Amino acid sequence: MTSPGASLWKISAVADAALADALEAAFAPNAVSVSRFEEKPEAPGAPPLWRVLALVDAAPDAAALADAVAATVGVPRAGLPAITVEALPEEDWLALNRRQFPPVAAGRFFIHGSHFDGVAPAGTVALRLDAGPAFGSGTHETTRGCLVAIDEAMASFAREGRPVRALDVGCGSGILALAIAAAADKGAGGPPIPVIATDVDPIAAATTRENAAANGLAERIVALAGEGVSGREVVAGAPYDLIVANILAEPLIALAPELTGLLAPGGFFVLSGLLTAQEGEVLAAYGAAGLALRRTIVLGDWSTMILCEGG
Repeated sequence: MTSPGASLWKISAVADAALADALEAAFAPNAVSVSRFEEKPEAPGAPPLWRVLALVDAAPDAAALADAVAATVGVPRAGLPAITVEALPEEDWLALNRRQFPPVAAGRFFIHGSHFDGVAPAGTVALRLDAGPAFGSGTHETTRGCLVAIDEAMASFAREGRPVRALDVGCGSGILALAIAAAADKGAGGPPIPVIATDVDPIAAATTRENAAANGLAERIVALAGEGVSGREVVAGAPYDLIVANILAEPLIALAPELTGLLAPGGFFVLSGLLTAQEGEVLAAYGAAGLALRRTIVLGDWSTMILCEGG
């Protein structure tokens, strides 16, 4: 983390989903953190746009960044969105981090940063997680919705005494994989089974491993980079009792045929990363495979869906 009083610069750009990936890849190597936020569509039915933000601790060269993005996607610089660079005022960044990432409670889970010096509430499953370059600190509505859904699913498995084989697709910081592994330690029957966590971003997989180790869960989580849901290790671990995917509506729909083939009988899907207006199209994709909606958790503009076998 940047030391108190150090200067930071903010890099920002708005683009469609494909170009946002390239922006993240260009910003990440020298960034303290990178994040992406979906912008509300300008008109009904318009393709979503994403705001990509990066914090860096050295003055960036906007032209060099634009060249890197242009080279990644193979387009002229003139065709890129505007990339803005803004110097942030000096302040105590540790104090700022404490304000922006306070402890988060979701279901039984209590997520806190390493700066937290209090005591987790009785009966909670506490996890330590600092904001970093991979998505998932617990503050976003989609992450909190997934944590609540995971709590419900794991409680159901615990009542059955059923050991849980789980898959986290698009693991980011690893927060959801950590929650599953920690909850399994608190009640699911049978021997511990590693949670498979996969992400296209090697930084995410590395961050997941670091966070697993920091929480004493290194032996409970296998983090894979670039494996994909059809990768050898993912397929070898199937069938899964619980599959969580906090990504985006479009990839959720595209992955439906492969993901549904990985679910064990009596298992649950937890799907998020979608706006409430996108629920219908995602549900239709999974309904075609015989899955039914068990519950929807709505937080702000975002939805988390729990799906199970139709009956």
